[in-house]
Formats: sequence, structure tokens, C-alpha cells
Amino acid sequence: MDFLYFVLLVGVLIFVHELGHFACAKSFDVRVITFAIGFGPRLFATKLGETEYVFSALPVGGYVKLLGEGSQDEVPEEERSRSFSEQVLWKRLLIIFAGPAMNLLLPLVLFFVVALNDPWLPSPVIGTVVAGEPADGVLLSGDVLTAVDGEPVTSFDDFTHAVQEMPGRRVELSIVRGGHPMTVTLRPSTVEQGLELERSRIVGRLGVLRHHPVGVVGVASENSAAGAAGLRTFDRVVAARGRTVDRYTDLTGIFDARSLVPVAFLRPERLEGALGGLVEIDLYEPHIATVSPAPSRGGGLLRVGLEPADLYVSHVRVGSAGHRGGVLPGDRIVTFDGRPVRQWIELAMRVEEVDAGVHELVVRRGHELVEVPLSISEDGRRTTPSERVDRDIEGIGHWVPLVVDPPVEPDRRVARAMARAWDSTGELVTLTVYSIVRLVEGRLALSSLGGPLAILDETSGAVRSGLTTYLRLMALVSVNLAVMNLLPIPLLDGGHVLFFAVEGFRRKPLSKRAREYASLGGLILLMMMMLIALQNDLERRWPEIRDAIIGTP
Repeated sequence: MDFLYFVLLVGVLIFVHELGHFACAKSFDVRVITFAIGFGPRLFATKLGETEYVFSALPVGGYVKLLGEGSQDEVPEEERSRSFSEQVLWKRLLIIFAGPAMNLLLPLVLFFVVALNDPWLPSPVIGTVVAGEPADGVLLSGDVLTAVDGEPVTSFDDFTHAVQEMPGRRVELSIVRGGHPMTVTLRPSTVEQGLELERSRIVGRLGVLRHHPVGVVGVASENSAAGAAGLRTFDRVVAARGRTVDRYTDLTGIFDARSLVPVAFLRPERLEGALGGLVEIDLYEPHIATVSPAPSRGGGLLRVGLEPADLYVSHVRVGSAGHRGGVLPGDRIVTFDGRPVRQWIELAMRVEEVDAGVHELVVRRGHELVEVPLSISEDGRRTTPSERVDRDIEGIGHWVPLVVDPPVEPDRRVARAMARAWDSTGELVTLTVYSIVRLVEGRLALSSLGGPLAILDETSGAVRSGLTTYLRLMALVSVNLAVMNLLPIPLLDGGHVLFFAVEGFRRKPLSKRAREYASLGGLILLMMMMLIALQNDLERRWPEIRDAIIGTP
């Protein structure tokens, strides 16, 4: 079945490409002799009008044969005006460009359909405000974003995109807090955002996330009111004083009074020997405790000894830099290089900014502060914004489940879908072009090239993920086909464009011998690329091929 989906994907892309050449040639009244999909033995052929339509056994290519396209073609005098070679230069260029253009148009259509059928957008509600960022102390969790510099925003994506476009500039945010509309002014920081293929761009950042941490608590001391009541770090509070606790912020105000507070919580308990010891599974066990707030100064949470579990170490990977430095599960991170750390994401962002080498991490272990040398590697410094929230840092991890607000229905559905389709297609074109540039520069290994088997593997995974993933893969391969075809290599569309450019410059076509030598060179280059891609495919699949030949023990 996967192979059928592969054939469908490749067949659609080839059909669309050749349809571009065919339709453009027809529009200029150039005679189309053959419209063919596939190579090898013919499975189907019929002639409609003056064009023969052919479908062959191997649907990995195709072609449109035009009258007078080849230098050896004999053109009857009465049809000379319909010959491709007799068309003015700009018409020939358009016919050649039409194939890749259709492969660029197809992703626009696919992404538009995907976006149009996406019924939800992320809610414009702030979940977490990152410590030390411009929004710290100004925006609060639960604030509803309504406008940026007077422009309405209806989703968190709208807000993020607007802020990214204004690095270093003052921006006025309209928000609703506790049911009351208000306006705040902030200046987004200017940051360099790393992208794929060693790219980067300058964007604005306020330091807000849409994720809310759930009510997983850290217990500062066993002697605190929470500790004495039986609460432990990583317990998940689900109700307190009769109120449901979905997020950590729901605990605010619950312990302000000095009366006893009943607390329902879940504690992760390790299930020993799960699946014969092959996996580690923790099950939630329900518990109830009664917390008596201590008569001291500060907020209720502080009085009972509770804080977010965000900075508590849940696990340390054996052999990692954190393990070698002496970090232990249960440690509470306090400072990094002498500066206080208030959130895990703040620590992740600090690690990105420092040089690789040994840095000082201070943790609280019981009632003592312990200095730990932490070796930061180059790989440890690399991350993406989506990974900062829950990523391990040199083998040190935390555990705080996250939730988001319910999504919202998009407004201006068609216009929004068109904009997303344009942006997504443009990003794929950029990635494809940069991939080619990095290959030429030697900064991207030739082993990254993939052939039909690689596409088949990707198709299998996409089919299992669903229709949306399959359509996205089709869009990606279509863009690759368009850009690759426009490379100035003889035998490709870009090679024809190169010949026509030389013709326009010289005011006459290249000689027949020059075109033949160029075509031979292009053929050799394309064969080398195909052999490299095939070799990479076979190397990736070699374990499967070997097992199929000699059998598995």
C-alpha cells in the first residue's frame, strides 16, 4: 500500500509538471506530439486529436514532445509556424518555465487546502512569562491579547508574528486582564533566531509562551507546612479548598488564609518490572492532605513552603555532563554562573548565550547549597524556541506537564489560508535553495541526498501520520522538483533557459555541436547525482537488504 501512495505522489507531481509545459505550448498554438507519464514499457496509449497520450510502467518521469523541439526534427513547411524552434524567445522561455511554475503552484494549493481545513488556532492567551525578558513584570499569565499597535490579533500566532517583525521598537499591546481592558507598552528585545541549514534572522522577542504549567509543586523543605502535611516535590495538586486546580496559577490565593486547607493530589509512583523491566512506567496514585499555613510574612504559597517544580531536577542521564558534575535528582537549581535562575526556560536561554566550557551551577540539596561544575558543549548550546520549555540541559531534566488554553476558530478563514500557503511555500523554496547552496559549499554532506527509496520511506511515514502530513510531503517534493529543474544543467528545464539566455545575448542560437557537448556534460552530471542518491538510499536500507538476503537469526 505504501508503494501505491508513493506512485500516486510521484505521478501527481510529474503530471502537474508536464501539464504546465503542455498547457503553455497549447496556448501558443505549438503542436504537442506526445504527452507521456513514466518510462519503460507502455501500459496505455491513445491519440486524441494531434497529440498521443502515453502512460508507461515506471512513473518516475515524464516528458512532453513538441514539434521542432529537437535539432534533428523534420518540420513540414505548412506547420513551421507551429514549431517550438520557430517561436520567439519569450514564448519558448514561458513554455519551459511553465513546468516548474506548476510545481510551485501545486504547494500553494496544497497548503491552502490544509490551512483552510484547519478549524482551530492557538488562543491569544498568555500562559507563561519568561523571567528576565521584556514582558517580565508587565504581562501576566492569563492576560488575553487583543491588539498589537492597534492591529487586532485573534490568535497567539498573530501576536507572535507581529512582535517578531518589530525588534527593538516600542509596541503597544491591548490586553484584557481579569475582564478589564487595558494597554501596556513594551520594547521587544532584538535576538538572532537560528534556522535550519545554518541560517538566521533578526526577530523581536517579548518572552511569553502560550503554555501553562499544571499544578506540579516543589516542596522547599520537609519541615514546611506542605512537607509536614505529606506533600512531596513533583506531586500534582488537582484540587485545593474545594477548587479545581488545572494550572499552577490556580493555587494563587488558596493558602492566604490561616485556616486548614484540604488538598487532593496525585503522586507518580514507579511501577516496578513493567513489561519485564523493558520500560519505566510511573502511575499516578491519589492522595489527600491537610495543610496548615504557617503564621509568617509573605504570600500563602511561600508560607506553606510550595513553589513551582520547574527548577527541580527530575532525572540525570548516566554519563552526561550533569551526571559527571554531580547533579542529583531532587536538586533545586538556584544560580548559573552566579546569576539567580527563576525558570527552566531562563536557564536554557542562558546556556545558549554562553561559550562552550565549564560553568558553575549552584543547586539546593536539602538545606545546603552545592556548587556543581557543569560542562556545556557546542551541541548543548543549540536549541529551538519550542525545545527550551522542556529540553534536557547536558543530561539534566525536569518534569512539569504543560497545558494550553482551548483553541479558537479562525476569522477571515480564506485570507488566512492564502497567507499561510504563501509563507509555507516560500519557506520550502528557501530551504531547497539553501540546501543546494550548502551542498556546493561543502557544508552539507552528499550523504544527505536521497533518491526514490528515500521518498518511499518518507511517504510511508507520512501516510501513517495522516492526510495532512502526506500533502505536506507532496508539497515539499514538488518544490524540490521545481527548484532542481531550474538548475542551469543541460537536459533540465534550467539548461534550456541557459541556452535561451545565451541565444538572447549572442542574437543567435548556440551551434548544434555546442549543445550536444553541453547535453552530454549535463547527462554525466545528472547520472552522477542519481548514482550518489541511489548509493545513499542503499546504504540507509542496507541492514534491511542484508537481512532479506541472508535471513535474520
